[in-house]
Amino acid sequence: MDLDPAIPTARGGLVVVPLNPDLDDNATAQASLAVARAANSADDALVDTGAGLVPFNPAIINDAILADSETELPRLLGISLALITLILALLYRSFSDVATGIVGLVATIAWMTGIAVLLGPEVLGWLGPFTQVTTIIPVLLVGLGVDYSIHLTLRYREERRHDFSPHQAGAMAVRTVGGALALATLTTMVGFLTNVVSPLPPIRDFGIFTAAGIASAFIVMGTLVPSMRVLLDRRRTRRAGTKATSSGNGSGTGSDRANTTGRTRTTPRLATAMGRVAVLAERAPRVTLALGFAVTVLAVLGAVRLETTFNQQDFIPEDSVAANTLDLVDELFGGDLGEVTYVVFTGTPGTTSTQTVSAESLTGVPGVRVVDGAPDISELPPVTAGDDPGGGLANGMAPIAVFEVATNAGVEGADGLASDLETAVAGPGGTSEGILVTSEPLVVLETLGALTTSQVRSIIITLVAATLLLAVYFGVVERRWSLGPITMVPSLAVVVWILGTMWAMGLTLNVLTAMIASLA
Repeated sequence: MDLDPAIPTARGGLVVVPLNPDLDDNATAQASLAVARAANSADDALVDTGAGLVPFNPAIINDAILADSETELPRLLGISLALITLILALLYRSFSDVATGIVGLVATIAWMTGIAVLLGPEVLGWLGPFTQVTTIIPVLLVGLGVDYSIHLTLRYREERRHDFSPHQAGAMAVRTVGGALALATLTTMVGFLTNVVSPLPPIRDFGIFTAAGIASAFIVMGTLVPSMRVLLDRRRTRRAGTKATSSGNGSGTGSDRANTTGRTRTTPRLATAMGRVAVLAERAPRVTLALGFAVTVLAVLGAVRLETTFNQQDFIPEDSVAANTLDLVDELFGGDLGEVTYVVFTGTPGTTSTQTVSAESLTGVPGVRVVDGAPDISELPPVTAGDDPGGGLANGMAPIAVFEVATNAGVEGADGLASDLETAVAGPGGTSEGILVTSEPLVVLETLGALTTSQVRSIIITLVAATLLLAVYFGVVERRWSLGPITMVPSLAVVVWILGTMWAMGLTLNVLTAMIASLA
């Protein structure tokens, strides 16, 4: 397409490539990507002209977003592993302990990925493929899985300081901390598995994959950490014994004990620091509870004011190909050129509609695209009884006239546009009965609203299920079921504090932030 040289202000033009409407979603996406590749090849030939081609449609944008996510994941995973390695090095001051934890994390991620592939479409087909949401799971598992290594390692070291042999210390660590970690694993898995109530398959897959990763972390760390520590300390003990025997200085037990003490000298410092933090709770428990209650009340007041919103940019990396393309389209043409809103008149199946949508009725309606000074409207072929095999819409009504309106309201303005269209089509003093307005942004908005609701529901289900699980456990083991609700009080406070903090920072509750609250 050539830009008209008589119009020097023209900065761009649009070429629409129609695709076969009979193609399914996957075939449509593949065709879109093929068109994009052809356009990119042609764009290379325009480098010296100062012009360029930018292909776009939902399939192309989604492919660019997924490519950006796949590129970003290794970087995020590398940063998280580097930070965890630094923290473990400062905590353990032992190369072998740090290496054991990192190897365990890598094995956990490998297990989770293998389970995801096994359950995915390439093998069993029970779950979907990795998406932008599920690609973040490996990074998430680094932060969650390292807890198992820390608890088991520090408990093992504590038993070694009490002169237990490596075998005894390993067994004691697994019996004590292992039991608590098993209970924590169950409650954490319950929290993630509550995402199965989500109306979107990627979120359901996210919950299942993450729960599988948590179970993998428990198994890997619960077996790897004690085993590695026992083997390494046995080897150290044998070496110390051999050295002491050859030098005639004793059995070697003292050397091993000295080495162990040297490796664990950071643990008492950590305990001392935590003890200082706990002074307020120990000496003034009522004051501590009062302060916590006051902060929680303030957080509740902020949480109830938290707004629920959706912004498409939340799902698109900044300065990415997808983001730049959408910004360019918005700058040149004022939004998504592919957005279409349908105005549907309903009636008895087989009847003819006398209702219509005119350019005059939609003039001035915000969000309606204007072409050559008039709203862009077209009428689709009438719907007959034979085109309605489902028997019509609710209450025996069927679409008897459908008008296609080019719009650019986006997801954020879809609700307002629908209301304005109904009012404009009905006319002054008219009624919107029998008029339906629908569009892809409205469907997306409704889906996201259901998703956000399901995330809030997941938080509630998580708290209730975990409380019941803990109550049963403590009721059976300790004969004190009340410990279950007491244990969940901090978790409930954390969720409220997060929501209250979000309001104080001017954030809103959307798909991503609701997921963070559910994780907490």
